[in-house]
Amino acid sequence: MREKVVAIFAEAEPFTPSDNVDAQLYNGFFSDADRAAMKIVLETEPRNLPALDITFVDKRIEKLLFNYRARNFPGTLDYAEQQRWLEHRRQVFTPEFLQGYADELQMLVQQYADDKEKVTLLKALWQYAEEIV
Repeated sequence: MREKVVAIFAEAEPFTPSDNVDAQLYNGFFSDADRAAMKIVLETEPRNLPALDITFVDKRIEKLLFNYRARNFPGTLDYAEQQRWLEHRRQVFTPEFLQGYADELQMLVQQYADDKEKVTLLKALWQYAEEIV
């Protein structure tokens, strides 16, 4: 058994760190201080988020905070931040990505054609993708 486990892990692809801050969540844990600061962020009224003056030890959090605001409270972004978010979306949601996403959703719609709840959810996912592009 031990040999099988060792062989499986020996064949595994090496972990490649991502440039995507959301995927970087898997690169390591946050310190207690950063977790306490993130709790403050979550307890802050959305309209007050731009005025928060918190220094994070882990630099990933500043990017995550920006994404959090942009995704959930776009009205809190100033003009420069809106432009930054627009550019981010353009880089992520390329025509090729969107086509693959549409194909995947269509396949799932066909797979779950008998389940109206799932089909409704899949259509909502496509509508959301169209709205953020």
